[in-house]
Amino acid sequence: MQASDSRALRDLEGLLGEQVPPVASFDFRHFGYREERGRVVDLELQGRELAGLPDSLGELSGLRSLHLNRNRLRSLPAFLSGLRGLERLSLGGNALRELPDWVGGLPALRSLNLAGNPLDGLPGGLRNRPGLEELYLSELGLEELPEWFAGFARLRRLVLFGNRLRELPDWVCGLEGLQELTVGGNRLRALPARIGALGQLVELSAFSNQLELLPDSLAALGSLRELALQDNRLRRLPAGIGGLAGLEYLVLNGNLLEDLPESIVRLQRLKTLRLQANPWGGFPEDQESWLRGLAERGARIRR
Repeated sequence: MQASDSRALRDLEGLLGEQVPPVASFDFRHFGYREERGRVVDLELQGRELAGLPDSLGELSGLRSLHLNRNRLRSLPAFLSGLRGLERLSLGGNALRELPDWVGGLPALRSLNLAGNPLDGLPGGLRNRPGLEELYLSELGLEELPEWFAGFARLRRLVLFGNRLRELPDWVCGLEGLQELTVGGNRLRALPARIGALGQLVELSAFSNQLELLPDSLAALGSLRELALQDNRLRRLPAGIGGLAGLEYLVLNGNLLEDLPESIVRLQRLKTLRLQANPWGGFPEDQESWLRGLAERGARIRR
């Protein structure tokens, strides 16, 4: 191992009072580091009660992934700005009130997790990172999204769980590469009318909001596999929901639904359908036959 990398690990071990072990692969639960060709490339320090970091971490020039979730960091040291190859930076569950502008200047950064920090606002320095592919912004108390987010043209995953959002702006529908959108646990009354423009969306989680209606364009999401809408105020589903040809998981429990659209029988790939805790008064025979047909094709239906 390179001398600078060995020194950084020793300093870190001195701060932690325990060995930092080598790990063959990470699943976001491990503690340790992963090495390639004598350089530390991944460093997982989740939940270690860290209030600071040793300066020598700034010498890990081969580092691509740094996970610091669930520590006690109040600020990020400037020496981390030298990690020019860093692709993933995970800072969830710390005590950060602001993010330094240099984070937006990390040239290789693709994934950023800021969830659960008491940030005073979203850092404007992120405008400099249009190449971001993953943003985790859960539980930040957000009431709205800044319009400059529309510049994240490469964004594939946007996680906004547990904020205070009352609406999703229309420009979200212009993030054409988006594959996963999580907006559960907010205060949304509607989804954007143009949401069907997100043609690459695979997972849409909008549970525990105040949704009353869904836009008809939802049926155009042909790549969608998971749709989580539980614990809202939905009274009906779009008539064309059967157009979701790839849908495998449809979660509708805890709404105000009284019937189902006929097109639901066209969900050929459906594996799970959850209908509990809706005011069903007993399904009419035609709807019962639709559900039987889905079950015969292997769908697991709970009601």
